Amino acid sequence: MTKRVRDLDSFRNWHYKQDPTHVCFYSLKTFRWLADAWKAELIITGDDVILIGKRQTQEYDINSLNNV
Repeated sequence: MTKRVRDLDSFRNWHYKQDPTHVCFYSLKTFRWLADAWKAELIITGDDVILIGKRQTQEYDINSLNNV
């Protein structure tokens, strides 16, 4: 989980980026690009929570495919 970058002006003075455990920061535009590139769903549940995921596909028994 990470906090989102709001804009360049606020990023310049953002205390969060000074924490050495935080090495990557993403904007909403980046999250949208990632979801599109991965053909995934983007779910924004709050200011600091974004989920990217694919819908579960139906599982098949490999043995049943031999009968097709």
